[in-house]
Amino acid sequence: MKFGIRSIFCLLLLLIVGCNPAATTPVPNERPTTEGATEGATPRVVVLLGGGGRGDNSFNDSAASALPRLSELGVEVVFEDRPTEGSTDEIKAQQLQMIQARLDEGYNLIIGMGFENQGIIVEAAKAHPETRFALIDVTVADPPSNITSITFREQEGDYILGVLAARLTENGRVGFIGGAAIPVIERIQNGYTLGVANGTAEGDVEVMAELVGSFTDTVKAGEIATAMFTGETPVDVVYVAAGGAGNEAIKVAVENEILVLSTSTTINLPPGVVAARPKRVDAAVVSLVEHFMNSNLTPAYTMGYREGGLGLAFDDSVDTKLEQEMLALQKSIETGNLVVELATDGVTVSVHDK
Repeated sequence: MKFGIRSIFCLLLLLIVGCNPAATTPVPNERPTTEGATEGATPRVVVLLGGGGRGDNSFNDSAASALPRLSELGVEVVFEDRPTEGSTDEIKAQQLQMIQARLDEGYNLIIGMGFENQGIIVEAAKAHPETRFALIDVTVADPPSNITSITFREQEGDYILGVLAARLTENGRVGFIGGAAIPVIERIQNGYTLGVANGTAEGDVEVMAELVGSFTDTVKAGEIATAMFTGETPVDVVYVAAGGAGNEAIKVAVENEILVLSTSTTINLPPGVVAARPKRVDAAVVSLVEHFMNSNLTPAYTMGYREGGLGLAFDDSVDTKLEQEMLALQKSIETGNLVVELATDGVTVSVHDK
């Protein structure tokens, strides 16, 4: 598939903005906290990647793409893949051993990517109160004072993709394939479903949704996709938010000529993907490091379009007028004129004017 200047320019612009500290400053949820942590020191950073690791063309790859900006800041950083062999307890022991080794080497900021690293980060933070730890894309109830969390207002972009899906479908049926059954995937699905419902005047587009159960089970992702695309009531547009497992679903979609929306993080959209809502995990990593350097970390932040935490990209196959409508929606959300709001339960999504 040919990818044109529009999709490339759209994400390049976001990447340029993402290098501006003011543009990636997330919204703090609470007052600064520095007790017991080595903030202000020269950062030596360890990033614990989530399931699927590098090459997932999604969450982990976005984290790794922070490297050029961190290098500009003079930050030393290592990316650690999640162990894949052994029982849960054995994997946990391997990670704790790795963290201890990195701390012994002088690393002073440990960042865990996603829900799979939540438990290990909390345990390590309790054992090392003098070290700053962070989690991206997950929050912790009553966390130790040396943990910072960054989450994203994904629903802002997912709502837009839902509207787009409703405009693109020809048979009135669109799909959603998610990864693990966790709150972030539930709110992605809810934002998308709400967008689909509001995408046409009639509001009669049907959504078929399935979860893989993980971000790594490519076999199951392929099975779900095959059933969704070739059954008696197939969809003709699908939104895939399943990490590395989602790559198989996208492959099956391309084979069946299904239009794909995704959370892809690359400037050149993967073959078959006509639009994407990349989560700027790289911007979150950079923001964490910059706040660490400036000694002004707070316990929790959120990032959306206003803070440069989300992107929006299109393949040339999307009609220019339709693309401009979606970008106008993004602008309305960015300026606060349209609010795609998350309820206090962390998963229910609503939309209203300012």
